[in-house]
Amino acid sequence: MIPVITKNSSEIHYFVSNSRGEIISHGKESVNENKSIIPLDAAVMSKLDIGANTLKIFAASDDVLRPYEYSTSFLVSETSLVLPDVEVTQTFSEMERTDYSIFIIILIIILVLAGIIITRLKSKKD
Repeated sequence: MIPVITKNSSEIHYFVSNSRGEIISHGKESVNENKSIIPLDAAVMSKLDIGANTLKIFAASDDVLRPYEYSTSFLVSETSLVLPDVEVTQTFSEMERTDYSIFIIILIIILVLAGIIITRLKSKKD
């Protein structure tokens, strides 16, 4: 089982894929008090390939149109490996959002000017 802690989510969708990119397990779990658990039983674990496998989690909410995505890879080996102790820190930042309002305002100004020019050219012909 994999514990998942979320913020402002009502459910999570998860996908586990093997090293060939084939989805071997998927599901949807509800979130209670910002916590959820992804169940991975022995049947799912036996389908994992030796090498890199992937877990993708999509945290969805009733208030947000686009779910938050988290992806991580993990290694499966034939024998017990002892990996070096390394401190792993992760920081999540908001996705960079572009403000398109200035482009919309410029487009409106260009269209208004084009309309004025076309109107004046038509009035000169008459």
